[in-house]
Amino acid sequence: MFSKVKSLFLSIELVLFVFCLCLFFPKNVFSEETTNNIKNLITVDDYLNKVKDQNGLYKNFEEKIISNKLKIREKELITSPSAFVDGGYSANYKKSTDKDLSYNHKDYEEYNMGLQQNTDIGLSGKLYYNINKTTYVNPDPATTNNNSLGKVQIELQQDLLKNSFGKVTRANKSLIENQNMANYYNNRYGLQQFLQNAENTYWNLVIINNIVNVKLETVKQNKEMENYTSKKVKMNLMDQSDELQSRAALELAKLDLQNANDNQKVMILLFNSLVGSSSNELNNKLVDIPWDYLENYKIPTVYNPTAQLKSLEKQVNAIKANSIIDKNKYKPTLNLIANYSLNSEDDGLTNSMKRIDNSDTPTKYIGLSFSTPLNFSAVKDFNESTYKDQNAIKLQYKQQILNDKVTWNQLIVQLNYAQERLKLAKKVERIQDLKLKNEIKRWKNGISSTYQVLQFQTQLTESRLNSLSIANEIFNTISNLKLFQIEDQGNK
Repeated sequence: MFSKVKSLFLSIELVLFVFCLCLFFPKNVFSEETTNNIKNLITVDDYLNKVKDQNGLYKNFEEKIISNKLKIREKELITSPSAFVDGGYSANYKKSTDKDLSYNHKDYEEYNMGLQQNTDIGLSGKLYYNINKTTYVNPDPATTNNNSLGKVQIELQQDLLKNSFGKVTRANKSLIENQNMANYYNNRYGLQQFLQNAENTYWNLVIINNIVNVKLETVKQNKEMENYTSKKVKMNLMDQSDELQSRAALELAKLDLQNANDNQKVMILLFNSLVGSSSNELNNKLVDIPWDYLENYKIPTVYNPTAQLKSLEKQVNAIKANSIIDKNKYKPTLNLIANYSLNSEDDGLTNSMKRIDNSDTPTKYIGLSFSTPLNFSAVKDFNESTYKDQNAIKLQYKQQILNDKVTWNQLIVQLNYAQERLKLAKKVERIQDLKLKNEIKRWKNGISSTYQVLQFQTQLTESRLNSLSIANEIFNTISNLKLFQIEDQGNK
């Protein structure tokens, strides 16, 4: 009677103690672990944002993409006006040919300052001041005046053959633009592939974590079987072969678990390296496998060309522009030239510049210039090589269009089949689980054998691993499809 009363009091004290814990420490005792788990949870989007913020290779791609877009403006410089200034000095020690004039030598000074510009129609022009001064050193007679000439001159030159109507100028602009756009899309594709690799790394680690859990569960169940058979053998209720079978299965399960743990460590290192860490510890909790998301992922219906294909398209345009430049590179040159200048003359540089406005002695010039290469066979071969280069890149582009569409269709079919297989695999997994539990009951009742239970255990493990393998396949297929999509619509 006394012992019953004592146990009653102990029970009351225990209840009161638990009540006090709930009353005074509800948050710290029961919610801290849950809160920490929520804080440490990192979703795939969180992980990709960390990669973008902390990975140097990602930032390298970003810098290149920005650089490519800025470089496109280089084409504007081809037809933008530019200023120029030049000047020089020379001394002439030839003796004078004028019998009435002698000197030690003549000094020459010449200065030019103005603007020049090329246009899209093949016309180039200059507008500038030209001033030159001649100074006689130790002249005889001493009253000999120095001479300064000033002029405002405009020079125009129109290419009639090589750059007729500005085709080479426009081709140079197109070449600059398309080369940089090709590099832009190529770097965009590299950036997409890098993020795809990061996303795959996240989901691969999620899959490996689940594989480890499956292997842990297998070890646990085999350990329970080994303990059970060991006790039964000692009681002479089972044969020793049952104990040996259980022990062998346990050791094999431990080996599989060790392999899974090793793979997990390698993946954790890769996972951390992408966010700039060399740690071999996983400091975050990853999300569970979204089975419903994988089974019901909406298969895309709209095909969009990849950034890689767009890069190749720009390369085709760049080669086309370059072929125009090359085809005209060794064509005969025929230029129409026209110059007009207003001139003035005085004994000083400043006065000669001031008197240009009042000049009534203009200079006019119009003419043609012609030149042509004479090695016609070499020019012909060079032009043929230009055609071959252009045709080669066109064939590559055409084949890449086909390859991309085939890849797209394969991914769509692969995703559809994988989703169907995943649904079946999850059903098989549930059936295998029920089958094993039922077989364990029969085994403990002496109706089934240890071998049969181990076989069912193996089948359950294989079915779980098969589901994980299909899930990983779907994750990879979805990430590959994103290379073809501008936006991943409605599939969050």
